[in-house]
Amino acid sequence: MNSCRKVVKLLSSSKKVAIIYHWDCDGVASASIIFKLLKSKAFFHIPKIGHYSLEAININLLRSLKPDLVLIVDYGLPAKDITNLEKTLSTKIAVIDHHVNEPIGGCFCNPVALGLSEDDYPSTSWVIRELLNVKYLDLYVALGLVGDLGKAISYHRLREWVAKVCKEHNLSLSEIFRAAETINSCYRLIDYDCIDYARITLTEIGVEGVLSDNVLFKKLSTVKEKLEEALERVELSKDLGKVKVFTLTCEDYFTSIIGRELAYRFRNSIIVFNNFVEKLGLRYVYVRSYSYSLREVLSELKGKGLNVGGKDHVFVLTCKGECDKEISMLLNTLLKHVGV
Repeated sequence: MNSCRKVVKLLSSSKKVAIIYHWDCDGVASASIIFKLLKSKAFFHIPKIGHYSLEAININLLRSLKPDLVLIVDYGLPAKDITNLEKTLSTKIAVIDHHVNEPIGGCFCNPVALGLSEDDYPSTSWVIRELLNVKYLDLYVALGLVGDLGKAISYHRLREWVAKVCKEHNLSLSEIFRAAETINSCYRLIDYDCIDYARITLTEIGVEGVLSDNVLFKKLSTVKEKLEEALERVELSKDLGKVKVFTLTCEDYFTSIIGRELAYRFRNSIIVFNNFVEKLGLRYVYVRSYSYSLREVLSELKGKGLNVGGKDHVFVLTCKGECDKEISMLLNTLLKHVGV
């Protein structure tokens, strides 16, 4: 892919890079890999958690850094916002990602947006592995992979590869799962300092450092306690056959972890998880299936102007208020594609 080669060339020639990275485990692992490869100065910026738009990025901060390059890693910023960011900053922008998006020219390395399968590029860390030949950092790649796939790694084609990498580093699969959940606990509690701390710990000490860190362990313990209580309150509000709708209002950003758990329990269905997150004041309608491709549904909803983003088997609608109109449109589109 010519656009990916352009990213490699830009990375090698830039002296000062600002890295905008997604707040989850794959984003953190990918940012750590990039930092280890860069010979230039690097600065890091976490977008506003729960938001996927230009408004989530601190433009003034990026301007003050005066970077040669702004690298967006694992953050599914819409194509129009990427273009607008480049114009606003008058700085070169490069992207390494694996979310469904409109392909744009220039330094845009996203195999999924270019039409390839998410199954072949299940994490941004895996895209980086193929792009930059970083096999000596395979444990970081595996961490990002496990972070994005969750329990689905158990029947993914790369399961044996992950197990092999873990064995080479004297780690078990359960330990790398715990490392991924530990890093993810930071964003679930909407704790920016924790995300930054986790990235630095991973970069400087490695996966073992994440597993043994007391600060991060306390965050994970807090999430486990709060999550157990939240799961007990999840309600099945509609059973539409292949499509099952669940609802929950909770304080923390547990949308993804609960949505994944529901999708894993109902692996032959499509789950729609309607989750209002009080700390963010936003409603997230999380749609996931381990049996159906959702790419066409996602594309159609984007075409209708809904604020949605995601990948082949998962997408999220973000909105304020009750969002009855948006949810109705989502369900009708979903049922049209998969039936009842």
